[in-house]
Amino acid sequence: MTLTVVVRVPDGIVIAADSLASLTSALTPQAEVAGKCPKCNEDIKLEQLTLPSINIPSGGSRYAQKLFKIGKRNIGVAIYGMPFLDGRTVESHMREFEKTRIVGEESVEELAIKLKDFFLAIITRHFGDLSKLADGTLVTGFQVVGYDREDAKIGKTYTVNIGKEAKIEATHIAGYGATTGGDGRVVAKLWKEDPTIAIAKPNYQFLNLQDAIDYAVFLIRTTIDYQRFATMVPVVGGAIDVAIITHYDGFKWIQHKEYTGEKS
Repeated sequence: MTLTVVVRVPDGIVIAADSLASLTSALTPQAEVAGKCPKCNEDIKLEQLTLPSINIPSGGSRYAQKLFKIGKRNIGVAIYGMPFLDGRTVESHMREFEKTRIVGEESVEELAIKLKDFFLAIITRHFGDLSKLADGTLVTGFQVVGYDREDAKIGKTYTVNIGKEAKIEATHIAGYGATTGGDGRVVAKLWKEDPTIAIAKPNYQFLNLQDAIDYAVFLIRTTIDYQRFATMVPVVGGAIDVAIITHYDGFKWIQHKEYTGEKS
């Protein structure tokens, strides 16, 4: 599933993502159930009764690329959801999108719309009729962040969610703050208001870029550590990739995993 985090502060935008791509398979157990009829007291035997499905890990990688720089526009894209679509990795699709769909003059919103249309076609090929998906199903989502030429005070953040429906939401209109994509359950607990525990959220308007970097990493690292001990299949893990985007200097990697050979 992944966790992506975007933090908007006056000095710029921080965008971060984990690196775990996990695959699960649905195991549908069957069993024989015996009982008695409550009216006639005769023995009843139900053979091959299908039980609820259980998701079990079936593969994956701790080195998935989920954070991308759209080079021609200095826009950052963090992706969450299914790591493989239509027989290819999401990274492979993203590289094709950048090469074949980006002109170089798109606004952040225009790029988000192009991204939605591009991946909607891929997801439709993968699943077929999307109207048959369950309500609320998320297949793939993106956080698209950057600055348009007229921006100086606050960068733009668009959230794109594709499932049974495809939606784009402008989250930057709330001002300085943080938004997540993917498995944000642990973050939601941290952000939940509790009158018995007076812990306030950060004053984002007073954070500098280093503070914002540390906070984005904190949210993802806390989720990774929580899932390590929870009774669940972890869906957030691996290295944490982090980048900053400013209106004056564009996109810069802060930490980013690289390909390596054999280590001695």
